[in-house]
Amino acid sequence: MWDSPYYHLRGRSNKEVTIDVTLSCSPGLPPNKIIGEQVIPALERRKYESVLDFGAGNIRQSLPLLTHGFQVCAVEFEQQFQRPSCAEALEKARGNPNFSTLIYPANFKNDKRKFDVALLCYVLQTMPVPEERTLILKLLKKKLKRNAYIVYMSQPSHRYG
Repeated sequence: MWDSPYYHLRGRSNKEVTIDVTLSCSPGLPPNKIIGEQVIPALERRKYESVLDFGAGNIRQSLPLLTHGFQVCAVEFEQQFQRPSCAEALEKARGNPNFSTLIYPANFKNDKRKFDVALLCYVLQTMPVPEERTLILKLLKKKLKRNAYIVYMSQPSHRYG
């Protein structure tokens, strides 16, 4: 389940529809202000160090975390990391020794690291199959340390920029 960012579905008229969930990433947007104003201070108070940015897209939420000294692992489909819109952000992040990436699904499933926090920013709502959303939460549970946090954002906010 969920081995590709492409969904081939049929509508009510039996017409095939293809959905590419990596196209839900909006290149060029800054990180959500909530990350800097609320998430980072909360993680610092709890002395958390490692963050798994699942469905990292153009990694805009990862960058402020790296600036504040967190270890960040961005997880995404290979197709997303290959997009030109992601290249500049990836280059910037890769200049930070605390940054790593995992390609979903194979590298992600085989990686044995545990994290303090999982970021799920605008990910689950792009997945049209409910069972796959449940699968992702189960996989994340295995990747998190005891007393870990999941930071979940479900819709863009007016608080960009």
